Amino acid sequence: LFPGSYGNADINSSARELARNVERVKEATGADQVDLVAHSQGGLLVKKYIAELGGGDNVRRAVTVGATFHGTDLNGTGKIL
Repeated sequence: LFPGSYGNADINSSARELARNVERVKEATGADQVDLVAHSQGGLLVKKYIAELGGGDNVRRAVTVGATFHGTDLNGTGKIL
C-alpha cells in the first residue's frame, strides 16, 4: 500500500489487533477496562470489537467521531489533485 495510507487492512484482522492492544494496555496499567476514542473507520473497529469479539467487558466508554457505521460510497477517493 501507499506510505501514509491507513485503514486498508481487512476489518476482521484490524479488530483482532485492537483486541490485542486493549489487553496490552490493561496489563500495563492494571486497569480492568479502557476508554476508546475512535475516528472514521476506527469507530467501526470499536463497534466490531465490542459486538463481535466480546470486548464489551473491557470497555468502560467508547467515543466515536465521524464513524462509518452506515458505509460510504468512496466518493472522490479516486480523484487526482
